[in-house]
Amino acid sequence: MLKMRYENKQLIFIKNDKEFVMDTNQWAVKKDNEVYPFNDAKKITCIENNGMEILFESIVEGCSVKAGFHEENDAICVTLEPIEDTFVFDEMVFPGTIQTKDGFLVLPLQQGTLLDTKENISFVPSFGGCFGCADAYVNALGFYSDACSYLWFVDDYEDSGYRIDADQYSMICMRTFSSLAHLSYTRKMHLYVFDHLFDYNDMAHLIRKKYDENGLLTLKEKIERKPVLKHLVGSCVYHTGIHSKISKDSRYYHAEGENEAIVPIADVQKKVEHFHEQGIDHIHLHLDGCGIAYDNQHPRFYPIDERTGGYPALKKLIETLHAYNDVVSFHDNYHDLYLDSPDFKEEYQIYDRDQKPYFMSVWAGGKQSYMTGQMAPVFFKRNLAYLKERGVESDGVYCDVFTCNPFDENFNDAYRMNRKQCREYRNDTFDICNERGMIVSSEEINVFALNHIDTCHYAPYPFMMKQDGKQIGLPIPFFNLCFHDCVVIPWMSDRNYGLYALLNGGIPYLERDGAYVNTDGSFSEDVVDEKRIAMVKEIASFEEKVAYAKMVRHTFVNGDENIQETVFDNGITVTIDLRNDSYQIVERNTSK
Repeated sequence: MLKMRYENKQLIFIKNDKEFVMDTNQWAVKKDNEVYPFNDAKKITCIENNGMEILFESIVEGCSVKAGFHEENDAICVTLEPIEDTFVFDEMVFPGTIQTKDGFLVLPLQQGTLLDTKENISFVPSFGGCFGCADAYVNALGFYSDACSYLWFVDDYEDSGYRIDADQYSMICMRTFSSLAHLSYTRKMHLYVFDHLFDYNDMAHLIRKKYDENGLLTLKEKIERKPVLKHLVGSCVYHTGIHSKISKDSRYYHAEGENEAIVPIADVQKKVEHFHEQGIDHIHLHLDGCGIAYDNQHPRFYPIDERTGGYPALKKLIETLHAYNDVVSFHDNYHDLYLDSPDFKEEYQIYDRDQKPYFMSVWAGGKQSYMTGQMAPVFFKRNLAYLKERGVESDGVYCDVFTCNPFDENFNDAYRMNRKQCREYRNDTFDICNERGMIVSSEEINVFALNHIDTCHYAPYPFMMKQDGKQIGLPIPFFNLCFHDCVVIPWMSDRNYGLYALLNGGIPYLERDGAYVNTDGSFSEDVVDEKRIAMVKEIASFEEKVAYAKMVRHTFVNGDENIQETVFDNGITVTIDLRNDSYQIVERNTSK
């Protein structure tokens, strides 16, 4: 039985004598550097109404809210309703933390992270802890111990986030972001509390059940709709480029050295043929720079530089790939808006609350802003039509950034957009490919796009993106425990990362020619030797056996973080030993 009470400014949930405590003193409205606590409201009213409702009137002028806590099926439905909503703010610390002691936090940071609460650390992930980006592939996170556990499932994840706070123990702090500077609508999330151990495997099963109930597409179902996807199963990724050009405004500009590289398309074709001669069966070619140049002048994609061989060479490359039953996806970008693009218009820029556009000069193309989401499908359709007119049709498109960067808001009245709308525009862009039966890929993986994309650049553990390999907590395959059978995920195969590819049942990178040095996990020269070829074949063969299977359990064998095991629902178990760079695959008969 679940009970709840409100006393001494604490909200307490009780499940079979196990208490889960929220301190309402944490709840606050934030704007710039100012903090306005809920408990400083002019009037606070608590109403027991089939649960608990707490009304905070005039927290600050123009801001009154009602926090609701009601039982709903097996969970507590937590809501935050705007009552007075004229005050402009950035975020609210709500529902804040649940006090924890000895146990583990389960975080959806990229593939997943397990954090011992006794580490007593605090941090905010790279993108501010937003859901819908690399900071959270899944819109759920929680805590477990032998005595009790809880899980947050965030319904309105577009305008939500988290951070990790510390006060003797590490704790999850849930946050609510403004939508175009206001609360705007009633926010909702669900809290599941347990009076027993409910670990990250159990959490993943619960999350998967919720998504299954709402029409989740599996990889098998996607292939039935788009037969080209079958070529991803048991394949390996060859990632390379044919044209790069680095602007003087780019962080990567070489003051003394080459800033442009041309690779003849014919050379890429020869390398594909060479890989097949080495015994590689299926390749997914991820091709950069087949427009103006890699990371240049987006959203303009054309024309191709004739020094590469141009469209005739590109058509011949595609024909060669298809003869081997290989597939190719072109890199493209509909988020970054370059100032030197022929398509640049000031009204296409995303504007902040002060009506100022964002600018940066990092990537190869130099000075850029961000493009409002409404224009992404428009330019994408145009670029695909341009290529088709020239007889060039790739099997898929890689839409950079969309599943990695947080959702955008645009305060420009001409193209006003909230984060929910941004999510919809990104998925609309993906669906242009889906409507054409093409492979859809993006930078990382995320639950918001799960029914719209088929594969990705990577879905790594956080330590894989750092040159020193350091990680807060322990890496866990949390996303794959939820959704392994829904997408095809490539994994790096340098260092000992091939073991993680096996553990996660993904496809391998055969060659990964990163566009930027020491960026995106590219920290060493990618050498394709006999050892790499053999490992790639093994990983691809294994992925073919488990591609359509759910990952049902992950364990650290005997509590040893270096020996890990995953179990798939078709009876296959893989165990890796990171100390010895070894692995074991066991197949059990599940026909009974």
